[in-house]
Amino acid sequence: MSELDPRALATLDDVIAYGYDPNDDTGLVDLWLDCINAASDEFYAVGNREFVSRSATRDEANDDLVVVPTETREFDVDEWIVEERRLPVGDLLPKANPPHVDAIRISQLDGTLVETVDLATLIYLPRRREPWQPIGELWFRPSMARSAGLYSGYVVAIDAKWGWPRIPANLRRACANQAALWFERDVKQFTTTFNMDSNRFEVVRGPLADAVRKTVTRYREIPL
Repeated sequence: MSELDPRALATLDDVIAYGYDPNDDTGLVDLWLDCINAASDEFYAVGNREFVSRSATRDEANDDLVVVPTETREFDVDEWIVEERRLPVGDLLPKANPPHVDAIRISQLDGTLVETVDLATLIYLPRRREPWQPIGELWFRPSMARSAGLYSGYVVAIDAKWGWPRIPANLRRACANQAALWFERDVKQFTTTFNMDSNRFEVVRGPLADAVRKTVTRYREIPL
């Protein structure tokens, strides 16, 4: 049986909640899961956001519980960062209460540790966030008594979790809707292929529906 990808943006429960019926009696639940996974992949490509962390795992094959481990990511310091003291970090997962990161280290290019940052000096941006919204930047406040020494050519290593705190409801619905469109097309028009080695359907992808694409691009940030 197919499994839901750890980074899938909808589940079978979502599909049911939005009015579709992935009835296992038809033997096509595998195709539903493949369509959800394929739609999610396209959302990542079009949205260019880390809705769910690249390192995520799913606790069970097809449930809604996603596990996001702590990992270390490195960011280069350039002149703009030195001047503004703001470090773009992509999509950083907030915790319930500050601090939102476990540790930050600043090193030279050769790996020599310069300092471990006092997390109390940080502001997490945007300061006002929607429940689904991740942290996009760290602001190292220069007014603090001990501010991090950011210099061009340094490397900032951050130990934290990445991704969004939740998937927005309209994004989940859009993923389920796109999966349903591909499911209906593949069942009615027989446009799936069959992998004889794995005995699994492979979704023949196409462009996202216009309304679905508009939903995804709403969350795209330029520049990232």
